[in-house]
Amino acid sequence: MDSRIGYDTDFYAWALEQGRLLREASKQPTSTPVDWENVAEEIESIGRRERRDLQDGIRQVMIGLLRFQFTQNATSEVELRLAIMRTRFDIKTLLEDSPSLHSCIDLSDLYGRARLVAITDFLDEAILQGSVPADCPYSLKQILAVDWWPTNVFGKRAV
Repeated sequence: MDSRIGYDTDFYAWALEQGRLLREASKQPTSTPVDWENVAEEIESIGRRERRDLQDGIRQVMIGLLRFQFTQNATSEVELRLAIMRTRFDIKTLLEDSPSLHSCIDLSDLYGRARLVAITDFLDEAILQGSVPADCPYSLKQILAVDWWPTNVFGKRAV
């Protein structure tokens, strides 16, 4: 990676690069008593937290979209839409702050986890678990679009 990656243009890439540079610097003789390895680890861990927040947000949107699409009235539709929209905005901010986080998105893996949570959540609903697709039915564009909603299998209108 380029050591000139900007803190303000891609925080995730910057954190990973700074960790790498600190580890390189730790191999050079210095009289400064810096715990280089742990400083590098802490900076990298901030970047990893950004990645986890992104992945968690995408999973939460997927769970919400599945709930919207495959349940009748478990949660108020307005509350559900608002929760999904807020999470979408958070994801958008993360991706704007750290564009390199796009490379950390594995929709198949994230959907597999979201699907397990959703199916467990739907156990008391009047829907067959087999109705929830095994493969992700949503594109990343749909997941992130604040104005896109799947069609509900029970006939709720998607606005």
